[in-house]
Amino acid sequence: MNTRALVIFIVLAAVAAHAEIPDAPRPAQNQDALLRAVGMKPIVKSSPQDRAINGALWSGVAITRFLDWTSTEQCLRRPYAQCHEALLPGALVRSKTGFAFFEVGMTAASIEGQRLLEQHHHARFARIAQMVDVASMSYTVIRNYQRCGSTPKSGAQTQSQTLSPPLHITFGGGK
Repeated sequence: MNTRALVIFIVLAAVAAHAEIPDAPRPAQNQDALLRAVGMKPIVKSSPQDRAINGALWSGVAITRFLDWTSTEQCLRRPYAQCHEALLPGALVRSKTGFAFFEVGMTAASIEGQRLLEQHHHARFARIAQMVDVASMSYTVIRNYQRCGSTPKSGAQTQSQTLSPPLHITFGGGK
């Protein structure tokens, strides 16, 4: 008897789940009202001017990240430039594809972070943060190209020449 009641309950629940309630509001139709009901601000639609600014910032991020990758690769090919990555592990920087994927990932994270901040009504902060990111990456790229673009002066020591010979210390009464 319990099995029969369970089967009837499952059938009735399945029928009720597929039944449509004609007067129920659709969330997609009343999205602003739904957001206000749960205490959230309505999503702000972006204007063409906002899209142009975002496009310029996103392009700036992508370009500076690409130039950072190329300048670091160029610097690593020139041992006399004494370039070293200060923030990232050497194994990541020496791996061409690994470093490229890192730069692509950072570009995507930067753009997605700006987009999420704008969705949460922090557009001004998001744009300022993106401008700071582009400016700091531009400084890094310029510094990398200055370091690896200059040739060593005549008579200048290369990195392999700067290592001192081993120091021999003798103990006792050596002559």
